[in-house]
Amino acid sequence: MVNDRGLYQLKKNISENKEAYFFFRKVIEINSKEFDIDSYKHNRLDDAILLAHKLGIKTCMIAPSSYFSWDGRVMAVDTDTSVVLHDIAHWQLASPSRRRLPDFGLGASPETGYSRVANKMKCIDNNLIELEECCASLLGIAWEVHFGLNARESFVEQNWLELAERKFTSDLFISTFSMLKKKGLLDNFGNPLI
Repeated sequence: MVNDRGLYQLKKNISENKEAYFFFRKVIEINSKEFDIDSYKHNRLDDAILLAHKLGIKTCMIAPSSYFSWDGRVMAVDTDTSVVLHDIAHWQLASPSRRRLPDFGLGASPETGYSRVANKMKCIDNNLIELEECCASLLGIAWEVHFGLNARESFVEQNWLELAERKFTSDLFISTFSMLKKKGLLDNFGNPLI
């Protein structure tokens, strides 16, 4: 976990972009009430599943660890709400042809049980995968904010606060935020769009 000085520096660097800064504050400045981590993990799962269905994503109550996160037709949703929202973000980012591939042609996700098969279906360059992972991370976090979840927890778990004191980290956050806006997946306030 990053120290307060690193967080302060990241916040300061992101403040150069007003829209990205507004979104950043929504993510990190959660309510002071304590979150029960066990109930958080499945909190609002029904909302995430309804969102998937609204987007036209079929779901199955199976754990990704015993299958795929996404098999090219159906999303495995017996997992943490944040994981489902992250996978929905990948679906939103994937081209129609990649939506037909296990784990969107990115190779196995950390949750995927059938990792060998998913890795054989990988069809894009590692640099593009890294870029898409950043976009899916922030978009999934935006969905968490939308549903009132503890998005800060995901922000930390997905390493956005790692090396927070370096300008590269804030530049990556701002450029990823801007890319999601350009793709029409976030509005100016960081609200996710369908």
